[in-house]
Amino acid sequence: MKKIISSALLILALSFATQSCNSTKNNNSSKSQSKEISNKLKGTWTLSSIDGITATNAFKGEIPSITFDFNSHKVNGNSGCNQYNGGFSLIGNIFTPTPMMSTFMSCPEVNQENKYIELISKKSTLVLKNNNLQFVQNGKTVLVFTPSAN
Repeated sequence: MKKIISSALLILALSFATQSCNSTKNNNSSKSQSKEISNKLKGTWTLSSIDGITATNAFKGEIPSITFDFNSHKVNGNSGCNQYNGGFSLIGNIFTPTPMMSTFMSCPEVNQENKYIELISKKSTLVLKNNNLQFVQNGKTVLVFTPSAN
């Protein structure tokens, strides 16, 4: 009976150890993917489309932008008229923002600023494709950015 209990405990311990190794391997893979994506995201990106509408049609005046700061895990930018900022985490290619803060200037141009803030404030899958940065939510590309020429 002692042999059976000892064997069962050994099998249980080995299964936990194996699970722990797999968890570490998956975690390291996510960290590696996050690091790779973060290196590509450095700098400022300019909005090229929002919900399939070109940014120049959706915004009169300033076009929204986003800048990633991976040292402080913050984003900031212009949302068409106002400035915004907030925190974020990036695990693999999943962007999870904290609530965004924004200035409240009166903006004479009619634009999609509220929709932009709503979309940038939601958890998104980031996809880098053809030198574009896509924010994908529920399987739909909602924001597309191009690198700014700074």
